[in-house]
Amino acid sequence: MKTVFSLILLLVFNVAARAESVVEITNPSAYRQVLALSDVHGMMTPLVRLLTGAHVIDGARKWAADRTLLLVLGDSIDKGPDSLDVLDLWMALGPQAEAAGGRVVVLLGNHEAEFLASPDDDEKADALYDELKRKKVALKELTDVQYPRARFLHGLPVAARVGSRLFCHAGLFPKLSWKSFVARAALLLQKDDYENDFFIGGDSLLEAKDWWSDDDVRKDLEDRLSAEGIGGVVFG
Repeated sequence: MKTVFSLILLLVFNVAARAESVVEITNPSAYRQVLALSDVHGMMTPLVRLLTGAHVIDGARKWAADRTLLLVLGDSIDKGPDSLDVLDLWMALGPQAEAAGGRVVVLLGNHEAEFLASPDDDEKADALYDELKRKKVALKELTDVQYPRARFLHGLPVAARVGSRLFCHAGLFPKLSWKSFVARAALLLQKDDYENDFFIGGDSLLEAKDWWSDDDVRKDLEDRLSAEGIGGVVFG
């Protein structure tokens, strides 16, 4: 029975982690304000200073922004010294925000996707691995969904559609209909297929760079988004 119970428990964790592959908020006017930030990269001290200055959190690092929608556009981890603290802050603020009528939406970035695609490759996220060693935290706490941080990472959606705006890490929406995009994201996240080009390919919405400087690419994106009722894209 213990083995069966463990299997059921793991399946429950997986279902919970895959609650939303793409967040869709059709009525952003329900929120007092919409804020977005990106690429925190484990820099906990500047993050706390920023959120405190914007009155998103108070001096005790508790939610203080009532009906605010806060979108974090990926790359919360690596490079900086305190990725674990950043993840813990997002995890704590989520329920606090909801209790106050607000919401925190943390999205997948290429650093999270690359880490989850190859969690044993300590060259891709060396600062994060150094932090794990320094703080004596086992790698499995970020990879095994029996642990809260791992469940949080595996539950990160790839994008958010808020009213007529698309929020994602790198901004270049794939050449798919919105319906197909949502289905594709859900399937790949369900399979933990983070190494798929959909996530970490050179022209993916997590990895694409400098595409906005190409007039043809930008015009094509604008036309495709407009056809889906999306009036703009916000990226990190």
